[in-house]
Amino acid sequence: MSKKIILIDRDTHFIRHLLKHTDWEILCLVLERAESGEFLNISRIKHIVFYDDLLQTQHSGEINLEILELMRDIQLDCETTIHRCFHDNNLSKYIYYNHLSFFYSIFQANQIDFVLCSEYNLGVPSITIPLGLSKIFKIPSYTIDADFAFSLLYRYNDEKYLQINSTQHIHSIDTKAYISFNPDKISWSFSPKKIIKNILQKIGGQMLIEFCVCLIHLDFNHYDRLGIKVNYWEKLRSFLKFKKAIRFYHKNAVVPDLNRKFIYFSLHVEPEAVILARVGLDNQLLLIKMLSEAMPQDWVIYVKEHPHQLKINNPECSYFINNIDYYKSIEFYKEITKMKNVQLINLKTHPKELTIHSKAVASIGGSISTEAWLLKKPAINFCPKQSLGGMLSNSLGIESYQDVKKAIDILYNHYDDFTNKINTQEDQDKLQAYLFPLPQDKEIPIFLETILNDIKENPCN
Repeated sequence: MSKKIILIDRDTHFIRHLLKHTDWEILCLVLERAESGEFLNISRIKHIVFYDDLLQTQHSGEINLEILELMRDIQLDCETTIHRCFHDNNLSKYIYYNHLSFFYSIFQANQIDFVLCSEYNLGVPSITIPLGLSKIFKIPSYTIDADFAFSLLYRYNDEKYLQINSTQHIHSIDTKAYISFNPDKISWSFSPKKIIKNILQKIGGQMLIEFCVCLIHLDFNHYDRLGIKVNYWEKLRSFLKFKKAIRFYHKNAVVPDLNRKFIYFSLHVEPEAVILARVGLDNQLLLIKMLSEAMPQDWVIYVKEHPHQLKINNPECSYFINNIDYYKSIEFYKEITKMKNVQLINLKTHPKELTIHSKAVASIGGSISTEAWLLKKPAINFCPKQSLGGMLSNSLGIESYQDVKKAIDILYNHYDDFTNKINTQEDQDKLQAYLFPLPQDKEIPIFLETILNDIKENPCN
């Protein structure tokens, strides 16, 4: 039976399959411009939006106060994410409103069967707005999240992971594959141009490479990965401010006393897209403060920065630099040092040592929760519904300050009872129904079948 869908598919795995094996109509396809060529003149694809060109979408005819009010939370998520590229508030709002008007017109004019995003909700307008509208219009919507280097099918409207019926499930969890990104080992080819880039990268990082490119072209403005013009000197100023913040961190970080009773709070990289739009409790200062207020007086919180935060001057993450002080300024670290029973920790301290000696780890559903699980340590999870870690038996899910107090009570008064119930083998058996290989051609029909069956059972999920 033919369907009408909105598809966000930057890797183009799903669109290729759908065009070949179905007669479905794609009301809007979101993908990167470089991948769009073969799809531009296909009649079944009614609209194409480029993920990496925020200013491409120009549409204002459907803006009204009612939809603006209904989408306020989505607007905040989108604008916070857009600020990764630049700090122009008016332009951020303009981009959001144009995308909202465009997608709203599609939702009003069509009977949409479902919305599918083949990756996390990253907070970018072309992803987050159609997902947000699907909830308002009560249209089923799904994202394909990634964990342990595998994928999970996530029902967006009620924040629930779905089991996938297949013989292709994983049989063991490889955390080395899960935590694999190393910005110090970016892959380079060996053309003369790439060799020069590699040398410049080692000397001064991506900032030096961009300076040389700007100098060659005598133009210190360039377009970033989302199609926004960035001025090199403004980016350099942001980078220098961030370096000052990191110097403050190093100056105030201490070597931890592992004999104390402590909670290890592992900071997330910011601006990390997967925590900008996916979670409600996303302010790390607030989360540390909540823990600080609820903890016994003789406990301490050890806060350690993510090592990748200090390595954003590389080809993969340099766009974080554009507006980095909007997310992590020197004031961020200063505020942490003001909190009672909270200490910044020297970056040379290995996270495994902190985890082993801690009473619990804490994060917004980060990989540290999984590492703690393997060591049978409790994990305070501020993102229990939107992360795989929330399913694990070591998880203490937090959605309010009352939950924080309950978690601390468990750690203080019932620690052995709780840790004795952490069962990695049972958890792995349970997770096999959810974890699935990253979608390639042969797996896509299984994902689609699961979605269609779910819609039959939960038509207004």
